[in-house]
Amino acid sequence: MVCSYTGYPYKIEIYAGKQVNEARALGTKVVNNLLSIVKNSLQVFFDNFFTFYDLMIDLVNRNIKTTGTIRVNIEPRNIEVL
Repeated sequence: MVCSYTGYPYKIEIYAGKQVNEARALGTKVVNNLLSIVKNSLQVFFDNFFTFYDLMIDLVNRNIKTTGTIRVNIEPRNIEVL
């Protein structure tokens, strides 16, 4: 769901099961679809299901700031913190 700072919903996507032949990760697909309506730069917050390094790099390149949680049981990788 994409909402305004006042809580007004702009766009909602309801999960309806796995899509056939989808190359992208589900989280990446959902975030890109929801943010397709965004025209200006903004800040996005999401949980560990949507926290992918490649997605965050893509969003930063589109002038969208990101904040996401990570799981403590995932082995750390040598990646740059943005």
